[in-house]
Amino acid sequence: MIPTANGGVNYYRMATWAFQMRKYRNVEVAVFEFSYGMNEPHPWQKGFFANPDIRFRIDKLCEVADIVLWGPVQYTHTYEFFTEMKNKHGKLTLIDMDDNYVDVPEWNEAFHSYGPNSFHRRIALQTLQMADGVIVSTPHLKELYGKLNDNIHVIQNSLDFKGDSTFIGWDKVSPKKHKGLRIGWIGGRSHFFDLAMIAPALRNVLLRHPEVQLSFINSAFKTSYEALKKPYPFEGLKNVYLADRSVPINRYARFYGHFGFDIALAPLVDCNFNRSKSNLRWLEASAMGLPCVGTDISHFSQTVRHGDDGFLIKPNDLPQWEVALELLIKDQAYREAIGRAAGKRVRKDFNVKRNAATYFRLLKTLLNTTVMGQEEEVLRPQLSEVA
Repeated sequence: MIPTANGGVNYYRMATWAFQMRKYRNVEVAVFEFSYGMNEPHPWQKGFFANPDIRFRIDKLCEVADIVLWGPVQYTHTYEFFTEMKNKHGKLTLIDMDDNYVDVPEWNEAFHSYGPNSFHRRIALQTLQMADGVIVSTPHLKELYGKLNDNIHVIQNSLDFKGDSTFIGWDKVSPKKHKGLRIGWIGGRSHFFDLAMIAPALRNVLLRHPEVQLSFINSAFKTSYEALKKPYPFEGLKNVYLADRSVPINRYARFYGHFGFDIALAPLVDCNFNRSKSNLRWLEASAMGLPCVGTDISHFSQTVRHGDDGFLIKPNDLPQWEVALELLIKDQAYREAIGRAAGKRVRKDFNVKRNAATYFRLLKTLLNTTVMGQEEEVLRPQLSEVA
């Protein structure tokens, strides 16, 4: 496995699966220079020329592997190296795509790199076209990229509940106990417009319930309003908590639990880019035993059971956001029942220990299909000569 993105993407899309598959008999899985604390594109792509050892080690990995799984490369020189390795070794070469590189909206921070006709977008899509197959995290991505590669398969994100000496598993933590009730959001800093969409509904709820605390973790929410020179919607409210910090992914579960959420939020603006997003925020909340209120869109719609293990609200339906939150605030028994059902569900259906077997079977099938196809290619000339 050759990671190319940051620590979180590398972990959920490669490392967590690799660590499980390593436990299988007669299976070896290498993840090239994986790091939990990485927050930028993988440094091997930029250090490629300065450090010849990078080329040598990746070359050797591709030589001995049966399957080589890459993240989408982002530079001309790494695309050329990807192509070189594929052609030189002739191994089954797969790409893992976890994001929509085609429909990045102008308001997203990635637009400057992946907008129409952008250099990085072109390289990423060329890599996808060159690959023998593609692994994606959602059905929407399968539909999107199926136009460029017809050998495409969905492996949904899953969580490691047990953990190990380097990773704090989700079963090892729980929300911190506290007085009152807390509604929370935690994630990356590219979700400003998603949060801004539901800000009016959240403000109304907070005004009716001054005893309820609203927490935004690592959102840069207030500073984004200031940068855009727009009025901050929670100005003057004392029950809003902001903490713009994060931790490496191996300590993320404990970090999440530290803030003691009782209700989790997962809003998404309805656009093609967000329709490609996975249900990861619902998975994390559910692993904590929390009810999650999210947007009724794409992968959330396909996995969350409304009123059973979460809530789905139509995009821009602010009154229904208020209704759902009011219900969860006022009915503790129901709130806790939703959380328990969600926790049970993700441990059953989105558990990396269970789902790694499905991923492994897919890889074996793809490998066997490729080997059979290569044998047919070798036999055809011989059969034609006999004929």
